[in-house]
Amino acid sequence: MARHAHSAGLCDHLEACADRLPTWPIADEAERLRSALNDFIGQDGPSTADLAGMFGPGVPDVLTAALLRHVEARRTDDLVHAGDLLAVLDAAAVRISADALGYMLRCFFAARRQAMVLEILMVLTLGRHRLTAEGQSLLIDGLCRRAA
Repeated sequence: MARHAHSAGLCDHLEACADRLPTWPIADEAERLRSALNDFIGQDGPSTADLAGMFGPGVPDVLTAALLRHVEARRTDDLVHAGDLLAVLDAAAVRISADALGYMLRCFFAARRQAMVLEILMVLTLGRHRLTAEGQSLLIDGLCRRAA
């Protein structure tokens, strides 16, 4: 949940930047965005192996394996999008059009938000018998916030 809260803050920050376009972020703002994206890339969130371990030992069932593949694919996409944004926000980079930057920003934060929903749904679906009432409530609240 803490990792999701951090990602949600990053998404909100990037969305605010996209909403201000065609005005490009000033140097200080671009540096804050680069720092936040670097933090996202370097964060030590649970791997799909960690998620698989939450659902029991051994080889995961077909549903768990399929969901883990989807989660891993979303994470890979998010890392690629974050790297692309870092490249275009680099002060030394050739400036792309505001429309292109807006598209890239929206691709990242929309995909990241969808990935967070997928992760929450996976844990709720596969771990529902192991979650405490408080844990379920936290996840459902997070899911509701993402739908708003």
